[in-house]
Amino acid sequence: MGARILRWLAWAAVLASLAAIGASLWAQRQAGALQGPQALAALPDGQVWLTVNDAFWQLDADGTLLARIPIAALGLPDRPAAIAPAPGQRLLISQNGSAILQWLDTRTRRLSGQTALQWPDDLRKLLDHPMTVVVSPQGAIAVATAGGHRVLVFEVDGRFRAVTRPGLYRFTNGLWWAPDALWTTDTNRFALVELDPQTLQERRRIQFKHNETTARYLSWVAPVPQADGRLRPLASVARMRNGMQVGRIVNVWPDGDEQTLPLPDDAQPQDLAWRHDTLLVVDGATWRVRRFGLDREALPDFGDPHAQAELAALYAKRQGFDRLYLWGLRGGVAGLVLALVALAWQGQLTRSSRARAMRPLLATLGTPVLDGPALRKVALRAAWPWLLLLVWLAAWQALIRHWEGDTAGDSDKARMATWALFFGLLAGLVALLHEVRRQTKRLAEAPWAEGLLNLLAVRWLQTDDALAQLLEPGEQVRETFILQPLGGQRWIVLTDRRLLSFRITLGRRVLEHRVPRADIARVALPPAARLTVWQRLLRQPADDGWLRLQLRDGTMVEGAVRSSVTARRVAALLNVRAVPRPRATTGASAASRRPIPAMLAALASFAVPGSAQWLQRRAALGLMMFLVAAGWASVITVRATWVWWHGSADIAARVLTQAWATQLGWGLFCAWDAWYAAPRRTDRAAPSARPDPASD
Repeated sequence: MGARILRWLAWAAVLASLAAIGASLWAQRQAGALQGPQALAALPDGQVWLTVNDAFWQLDADGTLLARIPIAALGLPDRPAAIAPAPGQRLLISQNGSAILQWLDTRTRRLSGQTALQWPDDLRKLLDHPMTVVVSPQGAIAVATAGGHRVLVFEVDGRFRAVTRPGLYRFTNGLWWAPDALWTTDTNRFALVELDPQTLQERRRIQFKHNETTARYLSWVAPVPQADGRLRPLASVARMRNGMQVGRIVNVWPDGDEQTLPLPDDAQPQDLAWRHDTLLVVDGATWRVRRFGLDREALPDFGDPHAQAELAALYAKRQGFDRLYLWGLRGGVAGLVLALVALAWQGQLTRSSRARAMRPLLATLGTPVLDGPALRKVALRAAWPWLLLLVWLAAWQALIRHWEGDTAGDSDKARMATWALFFGLLAGLVALLHEVRRQTKRLAEAPWAEGLLNLLAVRWLQTDDALAQLLEPGEQVRETFILQPLGGQRWIVLTDRRLLSFRITLGRRVLEHRVPRADIARVALPPAARLTVWQRLLRQPADDGWLRLQLRDGTMVEGAVRSSVTARRVAALLNVRAVPRPRATTGASAASRRPIPAMLAALASFAVPGSAQWLQRRAALGLMMFLVAAGWASVITVRATWVWWHGSADIAARVLTQAWATQLGWGLFCAWDAWYAAPRRTDRAAPSARPDPASD
C-alpha cells in the first residue's frame, strides 16, 4: 500500500470518526431528554403522582394510569425538582433556583396558585442549591437546601419563620413533618435530626449505628406510618454511595438501628413515599416503581400492566440511545486510532525510503551497524543481568506465597521465615545491583557492545529529516552518538566537515550547534577527579565516560558517552588536523521558517498544552498533550472545582489539590518541552569564507 493511499485512508478515518462522534453527541442529547420516572408523591386517597420525562403521570390506587399532564401545558418553565402532597388534594411543586412554589390541584389537573417564599436577603444564595420541600397539615412549608446546609420554614403565605443555625448540618436533603416536630437528615454526618417546628432548634439527634464506607450518605426519606400499639421504624431512608446515584433503602429505628430492604446492588433510588403500609421506591436504574411491605418483603411493582409496559418501552428507548452514544464514541476512537495507524504506516514507508536513500552514510560510520539476528544476539548478551533480575523477582514472589501458606499456623516459624526472606532479598538486591554496575562498565568498554549503545543514534542517522536537509553534497558522517550533559540529552553527528549537535525532545531533534571542525579548539576525556559531583553521577562507570569539546568562542559541549570506545575514537578523530578545503554554503531550506521564541512557546503550551508543539511541527505530540490536558480537565479538574465552588457535594481538599496539581503539572511539563525544543542560539554556520577541515 502506497503512502498516498495511506494518507487518503487517514483522512477518511478522521471524517468517519467525526461522523461517529457527531452521532454519539446526538444520541446523548436524545437520551438526556428521557429521564424516566423521578419525583413521586402519594396522596391520602391512594392516588400516586409521578414525573416521567416532561409530564406528570396520575395513577389511581390500583396503579391504573389515569392521565398524562405535560409540564409545558401547565405553564411550568422546567421539570420540577420535587413534588410534595399538600392539604386539600393538592401538590406543591418546587423548582431549583426559584423562590416561587406552584400549587397543583389534583382533581382539576391544573395549577391553582403559587406562593412566593420570602427569603431573607442574606439567605437568597441558598436558592442556588437543590431544594426539597414538604408541607405540614397546617400549611407551613419546610425547605431543605442540600449543599446550602440549612433548613428553613415559611408560613402558609410564604412569610419567613425560622432557619437552622449554621453548622448544624453537613448537607441536608430529606425532611418530613411529624405531629409536633420537623425531622431532617444530616446527610454527610449520617444522622436524623429532630427540630422544634417553631424555632428550628435541635431537640434530638439519632446517629446511624452502621457507619459503613459504601452507601454512606443520606438522601430521600419517607416517614413510616405509625399505628397505635405497634412498634414500627421511624422512617425509610435512602443511603447513597459517593456520587449520590447508586444506593439502597433502609428502615431506621428510633435507636439508630437500621434494616436493609432487598434492592439490587446497582439500584438508583430517585424518590420514595409510603402509601398506607406499602413503600414505593422509584428505581432510576430500571425505571420501575418498586414496592415493599412493612416486613421489608418485596412486592410486585406498582402500576398496572399497561403503565409498566409503557415505562419499560421508554427505558428500552433510552437504552438504545445510550448504546448509540457508546458505540458512537467507540467508533470515533476507532477512527482516530485507524488514522494514527495509517499515518504511522505512511511515516514508516517514508522513513524506510529515506533510510535507503541515506544508507551510504553508514559506509563511513565508525560505529558498527547492528541489525536482525546480530542485534538480537548482542542485546541478549548485554542484558543478561537485567533478565536475571526479573527472573529472581518472579521466583522471590513465588517463594513468598509458598512460605505464607506453609507457615500460616506457626507464628514463630512465620517470623523466622519473614526475617530470612528480608535478609535474602537485601543480599540478592545488593548482589544484582553490583552485577548490573559491573555489566554497565563492561558494556561501555566492550567493542562488541558499541553498536548496541549507539543504536538509537544510528537509527536517527537514517531517518531524521532535519539532518537530511543539513548535510551538504559529498559530506560524510564519521561518528554519531548520544551525549548526556546536565539538563538534557544531545544527539551528536560528526562529519568530515562539521559537528552537528541536536537537542533531543519528545518526537523531534532540534539543531543547537552547527560548528565547523576547525572551530573545535580542544578535545578532552577528563578523569573523574576533574569532574563535578553531578558530572560524576552522569559519567559512565568506565574511565573514559565523559567527553568535553571546547569551541573557539568558549562554548563547552560536554557530557557522558554511553560507549567509551566511541568517546576515545571521537577524541582521536578530532585531534587529527587535515588540509582545509572550501566549504559549500548551507541550503536555505534548513532556516526557511522563523522559529517560535522559547519563552513564547513555553507560555503558549502552558496556557493550551500542545499548542506550541503543534507549531513546532510536532503535531502528533501536540495533539496527544492537548487531549490529555482536555480529558483530565473535563473529567476531573472542572468537575471537582465546580462541585467545590457550587457546594453541591462534599469534596476532600486532597482530591481538589491533586486534581489541580496534576493539571498544572502537566501544563508545566508541556511548557518545559516547548521551551526545551525551541531554538535559542544563533546559527554558527552562517556563510563565511573561512575554510573547514577537509576529510581525513
